[in-house]
Amino acid sequence: MELFQKKEDCCGCSACASICGKHAISMQPDEEGFLYPHIDESLCVSCGQCITVCAFQKGIKNKKDFKPPLGFAIRHKKEEIREQSRSGGMFTALTDYILSKGGTVYGAGYGKHFVVLHKRAQTKEERDEFRGSKYVQSDMGDCFRQVKKDLEDGKKVLFSGTACQVAGLRKYLKRRYYNLFTIDLVCHGTPSPKVWEDFLCMREKELHGAISSVSFRDKEDYGWAAHYESITIDEKKYYSRIYTKLFYQNAVLRPACYQCKYTKKERPGDITLADFWGHEKAVPGFHEDNRGVSLVLINSNRGKQLFDVVKKNVYYKDTTGYPYRHTNMKHPSNCPEFREQFWKDYKDYGFAYISEHYANHKFTPYWKVQLKKVIPKRLWKYLKRWYLHFNKSKNLKEEG
Repeated sequence: MELFQKKEDCCGCSACASICGKHAISMQPDEEGFLYPHIDESLCVSCGQCITVCAFQKGIKNKKDFKPPLGFAIRHKKEEIREQSRSGGMFTALTDYILSKGGTVYGAGYGKHFVVLHKRAQTKEERDEFRGSKYVQSDMGDCFRQVKKDLEDGKKVLFSGTACQVAGLRKYLKRRYYNLFTIDLVCHGTPSPKVWEDFLCMREKELHGAISSVSFRDKEDYGWAAHYESITIDEKKYYSRIYTKLFYQNAVLRPACYQCKYTKKERPGDITLADFWGHEKAVPGFHEDNRGVSLVLINSNRGKQLFDVVKKNVYYKDTTGYPYRHTNMKHPSNCPEFREQFWKDYKDYGFAYISEHYANHKFTPYWKVQLKKVIPKRLWKYLKRWYLHFNKSKNLKEEG
């Protein structure tokens, strides 16, 4: 059995591993940290289900109940919810309803040392972990099988994920369930879990402490439109743009992302969520506090039913047919010419080298971090200039 010929053909959704009744397929990381399916030939019976279930290669019929999809700008009526959300709080409004009916919600949460993985939530407290963007590919684990069990037990289920994960789930389930609602996210591409892990380890070494919380995009101090990641160590928050810069350079994305089949307005989910960039022109005056607006696209009748139930909890404006700015609703992210060199440098020199040469961040030892805290800024600059001048003079003497 051959699941894919080249890595660009696999999005890592895990549908093939989930469908295998013999448990012959496992998801294993490659040298870049991305998970790919591997077949244990001793268990495989060559039934072919793993090949037919692939939505990325075989394709899937997108929901087209509304063409173009119904579009809305959204802000949650409760400001505390919007503050805790990445954009306008629509995800919370949708999942609150599902949970209130005894249903389950699936989304990207955290494992040990903030490994991103898909999890199941039955309470609002468990669901809250799914709020906020996670710019790294999540490990699906046994998620698809859990979703199917919940559906067959008669529970309402809301599954949220990237478009390829939603398409993979639909292909895995084989049929439509009346009690399933799906949300796909407008996705720039999925970065490597290895890069995320190494970034966190480097920051812990620099700041000499264990990270207690993370945020891929923290809007508390810099607002919604800015993009700063943050980590918390010993109850103190540290901001940076190291991981952000690597993310937007595209070299850390999964190879399949450069030819994603879901970067268009026809989406696989019942509802599509995104940050509403360009809302100023689409709905002037709707949002002026830089705390976040959600773009919501309704793709199916199921999605509209859910939206109609929860819309009383949000402020919304119709933007159907508006030419949305989102590049990844038009075409996939571009593969940079330096991607191969990036990963060669990563392998040869490690993450500290990558952060300096690709994100302009030089690894700072803990002693230097502490010195900067006690030495006045002006004096620190003087000492740095003196040190550089001393080294330059020393080198000239040695050369002479």
